[in-house]
Amino acid sequence: MRIDVTLSQLEAIVAVAEERSFTRAAEVRLMTQSSLSRTVAQVERICGVRLFERTTRQLELTGEGEHFVRMARAVLHSYAKETADFAAFLSGTKGVLRLAALPSLAVSLLPPMITRFRARHPDIMVEVEDVLAGQVLDDVRSGAVDLAVTAEPPESLRAAMLAAGIRFDAIAVDHFYCVLSDGHRLLDRPTIDWTDLNGEAFIAFDETSSVRRIVDQALVSRGVTPARLISARNVTSIAGLCAAGLGVSAAPGFVLPLMTVPGVTTRPMAGEPVTRRIGVLRDTRRRPAPPTRHFLDIVDGVAAEIELPVGAYWTIPTGRRD
Repeated sequence: MRIDVTLSQLEAIVAVAEERSFTRAAEVRLMTQSSLSRTVAQVERICGVRLFERTTRQLELTGEGEHFVRMARAVLHSYAKETADFAAFLSGTKGVLRLAALPSLAVSLLPPMITRFRARHPDIMVEVEDVLAGQVLDDVRSGAVDLAVTAEPPESLRAAMLAAGIRFDAIAVDHFYCVLSDGHRLLDRPTIDWTDLNGEAFIAFDETSSVRRIVDQALVSRGVTPARLISARNVTSIAGLCAAGLGVSAAPGFVLPLMTVPGVTTRPMAGEPVTRRIGVLRDTRRRPAPPTRHFLDIVDGVAAEIELPVGAYWTIPTGRRD
């Protein structure tokens, strides 16, 4: 059985139930008594039951009427709440912002951004998913997240990104450092050349990491061949393996704060800098919702407010990006 009644009809029934009088309810609803009576009669016909017992002296709800009024109040309350929430969403004062970020950026770059965002928009919920670079593009493309703070995708994917409307806006860059144990033979050097790592045991990041791709290219282009390769997914695990003297590694500036474990030291890489571009990834085919626009405004101004880790630098001015 389908009971198809309007919000106006629900409001009319609730008014009669609260006033216990058609006359007073009609005054509250700013309608004639005859029109209100017809509305109640229409609802009773739709439901197939009487909602009110009418006598010459009083008006009472039937058992069915009491149940109907409870339902009507719940529906009206929900409607008012949800429409108010939607209006707040459209105005940008409420809603949900879904972000994806590389683990290193979720620790170092994202927190001060979210702190500023929450200070300006306290009623907007923020959901953060920390993922490796291999998943970030899929999350943005599928709409699972509104934005991603990530490393620039590899050049091999950029044509497909452009065709799909996926845009990367660079905001920072981080330089690579050598990560080694406190007792390593290269520790006395102020800087370490990539070629110094030839024949060294190497602790590599997972293949789905943005770091792995860049480091592999740096080693191959310089003719560096590690003696052996150990791969790990977790940044702290890589630091621990280096601290144990099982090998050396290379990591960019935003990752270094996650590698501060006992027994680990870092040195700048010598020669032409090997860098990683960091920025915001978004789907330009989707019109950004107000929470997304608000976060982009925060990103536009962070260079003047947030100090980056050693080895990381802003590439945007203190004003708005292009």
